[in-house]
Amino acid sequence: MDRPQVKFTFQIGLAAPFQLFEEAIACQASYLCGGCTISHKTGYWADDGAVPGAIRFHGKVESEHCLQLELTCELAKADEVFRDMSLAIALEASLLDVDTNWVHVTETAMTGRHFSIAAINSKKA
Repeated sequence: MDRPQVKFTFQIGLAAPFQLFEEAIACQASYLCGGCTISHKTGYWADDGAVPGAIRFHGKVESEHCLQLELTCELAKADEVFRDMSLAIALEASLLDVDTNWVHVTETAMTGRHFSIAAINSKKA
C-alpha cells in the first residue's frame, strides 16, 4: 500500500560517536514514528560557510563525526514529529553532556512502500 509521507533526515555534528545518545534519540524516533535508521558519516564544511549570499567559500575546511538519523511519518504528523525530535535531541544532548550544537535537517515529501520477503517467498512454494 502506498502512503504519502515525509522523510526527515537529522544530521547531528558530534565530536565523537556516542552510543548512549544515539540510542536515546533512536528510541524517541521509534516512539514517534515506529522506527528509524541511523548511520555514521563524516561532515565537512568551510568555516566561512554560513556567510549569507556567498557564491564561493574560501575558509578552512573543518570536519567532524556526523550522526545521521532518518525517519518517516504521515503528513499529518510532520510538524509534531519535527518539533518533538528537535526537543528530544536537545534534551538528550543536555542530559548526557554531548558536545554538539548544530543539527542539519532535511525534509522530503515521499511515498512509503513496504513489502514482506516471507510473503513473496511463500507464494513460490
